[in-house]
Amino acid sequence: MCIAPRLHLILTLGIIACGDDSQPRTDAADTADTTDTTEPDVDTTEPDVDTTEPDADTTEPDADTTGPDADTTGPDADTTEPDADTTEPDTTADVEVSPPCVPDGEVFDDPRVVVCGSTLTFVFYGEDLSPSACPPYYRFNDTKYPSLEALAAAHGCDASCEYRATMGVDIIGCESGFRTGYEVYEPLVADECLDAVYATPIGLLSDLCLWPEKTCRADCNPACAEGTVGDLDARQLSGAAGTKRITSDNIGQSFRAETEGILTGVELRLNRCEVSTPASLTILDGDGAELAWAELAVVPEGCESTADLAGGAPGAAYFALEGQCLAVAIGDTLRLVVNAPFCETPPCGEGPGLGYATDDPYPLGSLFVGDTAVPTEDLSFKVFVE
Repeated sequence: MCIAPRLHLILTLGIIACGDDSQPRTDAADTADTTDTTEPDVDTTEPDVDTTEPDADTTEPDADTTGPDADTTGPDADTTEPDADTTEPDTTADVEVSPPCVPDGEVFDDPRVVVCGSTLTFVFYGEDLSPSACPPYYRFNDTKYPSLEALAAAHGCDASCEYRATMGVDIIGCESGFRTGYEVYEPLVADECLDAVYATPIGLLSDLCLWPEKTCRADCNPACAEGTVGDLDARQLSGAAGTKRITSDNIGQSFRAETEGILTGVELRLNRCEVSTPASLTILDGDGAELAWAELAVVPEGCESTADLAGGAPGAAYFALEGQCLAVAIGDTLRLVVNAPFCETPPCGEGPGLGYATDDPYPLGSLFVGDTAVPTEDLSFKVFVE
Protein backbone atom coordinates (compact mmCIF):
# COMPACT_ATOMS: atom_id res chain seq x y z
CA MET A 1 0.00 0.00 0.00
CA CYS A 2 1.15 3.53 -0.79
CA ILE A 3 0.64 6.11 1.93
CA ALA A 4 0.75 9.78 0.98
CA PRO A 5 2.49 11.75 3.72
CA ARG A 6 1.61 15.29 4.70
CA LEU A 7 2.98 18.20 2.76
CA HIS A 8 5.34 19.26 5.52
CA LEU A 9 6.93 15.82 5.45
CA ILE A 10 7.42 16.16 1.73
CA LEU A 11 9.17 19.48 2.23
CA THR A 12 11.37 17.95 4.89
CA LEU A 13 12.31 14.75 3.18
CA GLY A 14 12.24 16.08 -0.35
CA ILE A 15 11.27 12.67 -1.68
CA ILE A 16 8.61 10.13 -1.14
CA ALA A 17 9.35 6.44 -1.11
CA CYS A 18 6.35 4.70 -2.40
CA GLY A 19 6.00 1.50 -4.30
CA ASP A 20 8.95 -0.29 -5.92
CA ASP A 21 12.52 1.03 -5.12
CA SER A 22 13.87 -0.55 -8.27
CA GLN A 23 12.48 2.26 -10.39
CA PRO A 24 14.98 4.93 -11.52
CA ARG A 25 15.32 8.11 -9.49
CA THR A 26 14.22 10.11 -12.41
CA ASP A 27 10.86 8.29 -12.32
CA ALA A 28 10.82 8.77 -8.63
CA ALA A 29 11.36 12.46 -9.11
CA ASP A 30 8.64 12.47 -11.68
CA THR A 31 6.54 10.54 -9.27
CA ALA A 32 7.39 13.01 -6.61
CA ASP A 33 6.28 15.81 -8.89
CA THR A 34 3.15 13.92 -9.66
CA THR A 35 2.61 13.17 -6.04
CA ASP A 36 3.11 16.83 -5.18
CA THR A 37 0.32 17.68 -7.56
CA THR A 38 -1.85 14.92 -6.23
CA GLU A 39 -1.26 15.73 -2.62
CA PRO A 40 -2.80 19.15 -2.81
CA ASP A 41 -5.75 17.37 -4.39
CA VAL A 42 -5.69 14.89 -1.56
CA ASP A 43 -5.35 17.76 0.85
CA THR A 44 -8.35 19.35 -0.78
CA THR A 45 -10.21 16.14 -0.39
CA GLU A 46 -9.40 15.92 3.24
CA PRO A 47 -10.64 19.42 3.91
CA ASP A 48 -13.71 18.25 2.06
CA VAL A 49 -13.93 15.44 4.52
CA ASP A 50 -13.23 17.92 7.29
CA THR A 51 -15.77 20.20 5.75
CA THR A 52 -18.31 17.45 6.02
CA GLU A 53 -17.86 17.45 9.74
CA PRO A 54 -18.23 21.23 9.98
CA ASP A 55 -21.25 20.78 7.74
CA ALA A 56 -22.53 18.46 10.35
CA ASP A 57 -21.53 21.13 12.85
CA THR A 58 -23.12 23.70 10.58
CA THR A 59 -26.29 21.70 10.66
CA GLU A 60 -26.32 22.11 14.41
CA PRO A 61 -25.90 25.88 14.14
CA ASP A 62 -28.66 25.72 11.58
CA ALA A 63 -30.65 24.00 14.23
CA ASP A 64 -29.49 26.73 16.61
CA THR A 65 -30.32 29.28 13.99
CA THR A 66 -33.76 27.79 13.85
CA GLY A 67 -34.03 28.66 17.52
CA PRO A 68 -33.47 32.35 16.89
CA ASP A 69 -35.73 32.04 13.89
CA ALA A 70 -38.27 30.58 16.21
CA ASP A 71 -37.60 33.50 18.53
CA THR A 72 -37.90 35.81 15.58
CA THR A 73 -41.16 34.12 14.74
CA GLY A 74 -42.34 35.06 18.21
CA PRO A 75 -42.14 38.80 17.51
CA ASP A 76 -43.59 38.12 14.07
CA ALA A 77 -46.43 36.38 15.79
CA ASP A 78 -46.78 39.40 18.08
CA THR A 79 -46.83 41.63 15.03
CA THR A 80 -49.45 39.40 13.49
CA GLU A 81 -51.73 39.78 16.50
CA PRO A 82 -52.19 43.55 16.09
CA ASP A 83 -52.69 42.89 12.38
CA ALA A 84 -55.28 40.36 13.34
CA ASP A 85 -56.93 42.96 15.59
CA THR A 86 -56.96 45.44 12.76
CA THR A 87 -58.26 42.83 10.40
CA GLU A 88 -61.13 41.79 12.66
CA PRO A 89 -63.09 45.07 12.44
CA ASP A 90 -62.46 45.33 8.71
CA THR A 91 -63.44 41.74 8.12
CA THR A 92 -66.50 42.11 10.29
CA ALA A 93 -67.41 45.35 8.61
CA ASP A 94 -67.44 43.69 5.23
CA VAL A 95 -69.91 41.03 6.30
CA GLU A 96 -73.37 41.82 4.98
CA VAL A 97 -76.64 40.43 6.17
CA SER A 98 -77.69 39.79 2.62
CA PRO A 99 -78.00 36.25 1.15
CA PRO A 100 -78.25 33.57 2.32
CA CYS A 101 -80.89 35.25 4.54
CA VAL A 102 -83.16 37.40 2.40
CA PRO A 103 -86.37 38.81 3.92
CA ASP A 104 -89.44 37.53 2.14
CA GLY A 105 -91.79 40.24 3.35
CA GLU A 106 -92.00 43.44 5.37
CA VAL A 107 -88.80 44.94 6.81
CA PHE A 108 -88.73 47.62 9.52
CA ASP A 109 -86.05 50.16 8.53
CA ASP A 110 -85.73 52.75 11.31
CA PRO A 111 -83.57 55.88 10.78
CA ARG A 112 -80.91 56.47 13.41
CA VAL A 113 -78.23 59.16 13.81
CA VAL A 114 -74.60 58.64 14.81
CA VAL A 115 -71.48 60.80 14.64
CA CYS A 116 -69.04 59.68 11.93
CA GLY A 117 -65.81 61.62 12.21
CA SER A 118 -67.24 64.96 13.29
CA THR A 119 -70.40 64.79 11.17
CA LEU A 120 -73.92 63.79 12.23
CA THR A 121 -74.85 60.96 9.88
CA PHE A 122 -78.00 58.98 9.11
CA VAL A 123 -77.79 55.19 9.42
CA PHE A 124 -80.66 52.72 9.56
CA TYR A 125 -81.57 49.91 11.94
CA GLY A 126 -83.44 47.08 10.25
CA GLU A 127 -85.59 44.25 11.56
CA ASP A 128 -87.10 41.51 9.43
CA LEU A 129 -90.83 41.29 10.16
CA SER A 130 -91.42 38.56 7.56
CA PRO A 131 -91.54 34.80 8.20
CA SER A 132 -87.91 34.48 7.08
CA ALA A 133 -86.91 36.17 10.39
CA CYS A 134 -83.47 37.32 9.25
CA PRO A 135 -81.27 38.74 12.04
CA PRO A 136 -81.34 42.50 12.74
CA TYR A 137 -78.82 44.68 10.94
CA TYR A 138 -77.54 48.22 10.59
CA ARG A 139 -77.35 49.85 7.17
CA PHE A 140 -74.99 52.56 5.91
CA ASN A 141 -76.24 53.64 2.48
CA ASP A 142 -76.75 50.27 0.75
CA THR A 143 -74.32 48.23 2.87
CA LYS A 144 -75.62 46.16 5.78
CA TYR A 145 -73.69 45.22 8.93
CA PRO A 146 -74.55 42.77 11.69
CA SER A 147 -74.11 45.39 14.42
CA LEU A 148 -73.64 49.11 14.97
CA GLU A 149 -70.11 48.41 16.19
CA ALA A 150 -69.26 46.76 12.86
CA LEU A 151 -70.69 49.70 10.95
CA ALA A 152 -68.84 52.16 13.17
CA ALA A 153 -65.52 50.35 12.64
CA ALA A 154 -65.96 50.48 8.87
CA HIS A 155 -66.87 54.16 8.65
CA GLY A 156 -65.13 55.78 11.61
CA CYS A 157 -68.31 56.36 13.62
CA ASP A 158 -68.97 56.58 17.35
CA ALA A 159 -71.13 53.62 18.34
CA SER A 160 -71.52 54.81 21.94
CA CYS A 161 -74.09 57.52 21.05
CA GLU A 162 -77.02 56.40 18.91
CA TYR A 163 -79.98 58.75 18.40
CA ARG A 164 -83.55 57.76 17.53
CA ALA A 165 -86.48 59.96 16.39
CA THR A 166 -88.88 60.76 19.22
CA MET A 167 -91.12 63.53 17.86
CA GLY A 168 -91.88 65.83 14.96
CA VAL A 169 -92.50 69.57 15.36
CA ASP A 170 -94.26 71.95 12.95
CA ILE A 171 -93.45 75.66 12.99
CA ILE A 172 -93.95 78.76 10.90
CA GLY A 173 -90.54 79.53 9.47
CA CYS A 174 -88.88 82.74 10.64
CA GLU A 175 -87.19 83.32 7.30
CA SER A 176 -89.76 82.00 4.82
CA GLY A 177 -92.96 82.68 6.76
CA PHE A 178 -94.30 79.30 5.63
CA ARG A 179 -95.12 76.18 7.59
CA THR A 180 -92.17 73.87 7.99
CA GLY A 181 -90.89 71.45 10.61
CA TYR A 182 -88.16 69.29 12.06
CA GLU A 183 -87.68 65.98 13.86
CA VAL A 184 -86.11 65.53 17.28
CA TYR A 185 -83.66 62.63 17.74
CA GLU A 186 -82.77 61.69 21.31
CA PRO A 187 -80.02 59.31 22.50
CA LEU A 188 -80.91 55.70 23.34
CA VAL A 189 -78.41 55.98 26.21
CA ALA A 190 -78.06 59.49 27.59
CA ASP A 191 -74.61 59.16 29.19
CA GLU A 192 -72.07 61.53 27.60
CA CYS A 193 -74.27 62.09 24.54
CA LEU A 194 -75.93 65.26 23.27
CA ASP A 195 -79.38 65.93 24.71
CA ALA A 196 -80.83 65.82 21.20
CA VAL A 197 -80.03 66.31 17.53
CA TYR A 198 -82.42 67.68 14.92
CA ALA A 199 -83.30 66.65 11.38
CA THR A 200 -84.20 69.82 9.47
CA PRO A 201 -84.74 70.61 5.79
CA ILE A 202 -81.13 71.87 5.65
CA GLY A 203 -79.67 68.75 7.29
CA LEU A 204 -78.84 67.31 10.72
CA LEU A 205 -78.05 69.91 13.38
CA SER A 206 -76.87 69.70 16.97
CA ASP A 207 -78.06 73.30 17.58
CA LEU A 208 -81.50 74.14 16.21
CA CYS A 209 -80.76 77.85 16.36
CA LEU A 210 -78.35 77.38 13.43
CA TRP A 211 -81.42 76.84 11.23
CA PRO A 212 -82.58 80.21 9.80
CA GLU A 213 -86.22 79.17 10.08
CA LYS A 214 -85.80 78.84 13.86
CA THR A 215 -83.62 81.80 14.74
CA CYS A 216 -86.57 84.02 15.66
CA ARG A 217 -88.08 81.46 18.07
CA ALA A 218 -88.18 81.88 21.83
CA ASP A 219 -85.34 79.46 22.52
CA CYS A 220 -83.12 81.29 20.04
CA ASN A 221 -84.37 84.88 20.48
CA PRO A 222 -85.00 86.51 23.88
CA ALA A 223 -87.80 88.59 22.35
CA CYS A 224 -89.78 85.37 21.96
CA ALA A 225 -89.50 84.33 25.59
CA GLU A 226 -92.73 83.42 27.34
CA GLY A 227 -94.47 86.41 28.88
CA THR A 228 -92.95 89.01 26.56
CA VAL A 229 -95.66 91.55 25.68
CA GLY A 230 -93.87 94.15 23.59
CA ASP A 231 -94.95 97.66 22.70
CA LEU A 232 -98.26 98.84 21.30
CA ASP A 233 -98.10 98.88 17.51
CA ALA A 234 -101.03 98.97 15.04
CA ARG A 235 -104.43 99.62 16.70
CA GLN A 236 -108.02 100.77 16.29
CA LEU A 237 -109.63 101.30 19.67
CA SER A 238 -113.20 102.39 18.88
CA GLY A 239 -116.11 100.01 19.45
CA ALA A 240 -118.81 102.57 18.87
CA ALA A 241 -120.75 100.46 16.36
CA GLY A 242 -121.39 97.67 18.86
CA THR A 243 -120.77 93.98 18.19
CA LYS A 244 -120.05 92.18 14.91
CA ARG A 245 -121.52 88.71 15.30
CA ILE A 246 -119.50 85.61 14.45
CA THR A 247 -121.86 83.23 12.67
CA SER A 248 -120.88 80.71 10.01
CA ASP A 249 -118.12 83.00 8.68
CA ASN A 250 -115.03 83.95 10.62
CA ILE A 251 -114.47 87.61 11.37
CA GLY A 252 -111.11 89.20 10.67
CA GLN A 253 -109.18 92.45 10.34
CA SER A 254 -106.23 93.44 8.16
CA PHE A 255 -103.53 95.74 9.56
CA ARG A 256 -100.09 97.10 8.75
CA ALA A 257 -97.07 96.67 11.05
CA GLU A 258 -95.52 99.94 12.20
CA THR A 259 -92.46 98.49 13.96
CA GLU A 260 -89.84 95.90 13.05
CA GLY A 261 -89.60 93.08 15.57
CA ILE A 262 -91.50 90.10 16.97
CA LEU A 263 -95.30 90.18 16.98
CA THR A 264 -96.02 89.20 20.57
CA GLY A 265 -99.82 89.39 20.78
CA VAL A 266 -103.22 90.83 19.77
CA GLU A 267 -106.01 92.16 21.96
CA LEU A 268 -109.68 92.32 20.84
CA ARG A 269 -112.98 93.36 22.40
CA LEU A 270 -114.50 89.88 22.46
CA ASN A 271 -118.10 89.23 23.56
CA ARG A 272 -118.44 85.55 24.35
CA CYS A 273 -121.33 83.10 24.69
CA GLU A 274 -121.40 81.30 28.01
CA VAL A 275 -119.58 78.24 26.69
CA SER A 276 -116.30 76.69 27.68
CA THR A 277 -114.86 76.15 24.22
CA PRO A 278 -111.95 78.57 23.70
CA ALA A 279 -111.79 81.14 20.93
CA SER A 280 -108.85 81.04 18.53
CA LEU A 281 -106.93 83.67 16.60
CA THR A 282 -104.87 83.09 13.47
CA ILE A 283 -102.43 85.49 11.80
CA LEU A 284 -102.29 85.29 7.98
CA ASP A 285 -99.94 86.96 5.52
CA GLY A 286 -101.13 88.96 2.54
CA ASP A 287 -101.60 85.78 0.48
CA GLY A 288 -103.69 84.05 3.14
CA ALA A 289 -100.91 81.72 4.42
CA GLU A 290 -101.02 80.96 8.14
CA LEU A 291 -98.16 82.50 10.11
CA ALA A 292 -99.15 82.10 13.77
CA TRP A 293 -101.98 80.77 15.92
CA ALA A 294 -103.18 81.13 19.51
CA GLU A 295 -106.27 80.35 21.55
CA LEU A 296 -107.89 81.84 24.62
CA ALA A 297 -110.66 80.91 27.03
CA VAL A 298 -112.22 84.22 28.05
CA VAL A 299 -114.89 84.90 30.68
CA PRO A 300 -117.99 86.31 28.90
CA GLU A 301 -118.10 90.08 28.89
CA GLY A 302 -121.78 90.26 27.90
CA CYS A 303 -123.51 90.20 24.56
CA GLU A 304 -123.68 93.87 23.69
CA SER A 305 -121.11 96.59 24.25
CA THR A 306 -120.04 99.83 22.64
CA ALA A 307 -117.02 100.29 24.86
CA ASP A 308 -113.67 101.25 23.38
CA LEU A 309 -110.50 99.31 24.03
CA ALA A 310 -108.20 100.98 26.51
CA GLY A 311 -104.79 102.07 25.28
CA GLY A 312 -101.60 100.78 26.82
CA ALA A 313 -101.18 97.32 28.34
CA PRO A 314 -103.33 94.45 27.03
CA GLY A 315 -106.62 93.58 28.71
CA ALA A 316 -108.64 90.38 29.22
CA ALA A 317 -109.14 89.28 25.61
CA TYR A 318 -105.43 89.12 24.78
CA PHE A 319 -104.08 86.38 22.51
CA ALA A 320 -100.41 85.75 23.39
CA LEU A 321 -98.27 85.01 20.33
CA GLU A 322 -94.73 85.59 21.60
CA GLY A 323 -93.92 81.89 21.56
CA GLN A 324 -94.71 81.79 17.82
CA CYS A 325 -91.83 84.23 17.35
CA LEU A 326 -93.37 85.81 14.26
CA ALA A 327 -90.99 88.42 12.84
CA VAL A 328 -92.55 91.47 11.19
CA ALA A 329 -91.10 94.42 9.33
CA ILE A 330 -92.39 97.96 8.95
CA GLY A 331 -95.09 97.99 6.29
CA ASP A 332 -95.93 94.25 6.43
CA THR A 333 -99.66 93.77 5.80
CA LEU A 334 -101.16 90.93 7.85
CA ARG A 335 -104.64 89.75 8.72
CA LEU A 336 -106.01 88.41 12.01
CA VAL A 337 -108.91 85.95 11.91
CA VAL A 338 -111.05 85.06 14.94
CA ASN A 339 -112.98 81.84 15.32
CA ALA A 340 -115.32 81.36 18.28
CA PRO A 341 -117.96 78.70 18.86
CA PHE A 342 -121.40 79.50 17.52
CA CYS A 343 -124.21 79.32 20.05
CA GLU A 344 -127.95 79.91 20.06
CA THR A 345 -128.50 79.96 23.80
CA PRO A 346 -129.38 83.13 25.76
CA PRO A 347 -128.15 85.69 26.39
CA CYS A 348 -126.26 85.70 23.08
CA GLY A 349 -128.71 83.97 20.78
CA GLU A 350 -127.05 85.37 17.67
CA GLY A 351 -123.62 84.05 18.55
CA PRO A 352 -120.44 85.57 19.98
CA GLY A 353 -119.16 88.82 18.56
CA LEU A 354 -116.38 91.35 18.31
CA GLY A 355 -116.44 95.06 18.94
CA TYR A 356 -116.13 97.20 15.81
CA ALA A 357 -116.60 100.67 14.38
CA THR A 358 -117.87 102.11 11.10
CA ASP A 359 -116.80 105.04 8.91
CA ASP A 360 -113.38 103.50 8.25
CA PRO A 361 -111.61 104.54 11.47
CA TYR A 362 -108.49 102.54 10.44
CA PRO A 363 -107.61 103.38 6.81
CA LEU A 364 -104.59 101.03 6.70
CA GLY A 365 -106.83 97.94 6.86
CA SER A 366 -110.39 96.73 6.97
CA LEU A 367 -112.77 94.29 8.62
CA PHE A 368 -113.27 90.92 6.88
CA VAL A 369 -116.26 88.60 6.91
CA GLY A 370 -114.81 85.33 5.79
CA ASP A 371 -112.49 86.32 2.91
CA THR A 372 -114.54 89.38 1.94
CA ALA A 373 -113.28 92.81 2.97
CA VAL A 374 -115.70 95.45 4.31
CA PRO A 375 -113.66 98.62 3.63
CA THR A 376 -115.76 101.01 5.74
CA GLU A 377 -115.63 98.92 8.90
CA ASP A 378 -112.84 97.97 11.32
CA LEU A 379 -112.59 95.75 14.39
CA SER A 380 -111.48 97.07 17.74
CA PHE A 381 -107.93 95.68 18.07
CA LYS A 382 -104.44 96.29 19.41
CA VAL A 383 -101.23 94.69 18.08
CA PHE A 384 -98.07 94.40 20.21
CA VAL A 385 -94.53 94.11 18.80
CA GLU A 386 -91.23 93.56 20.68
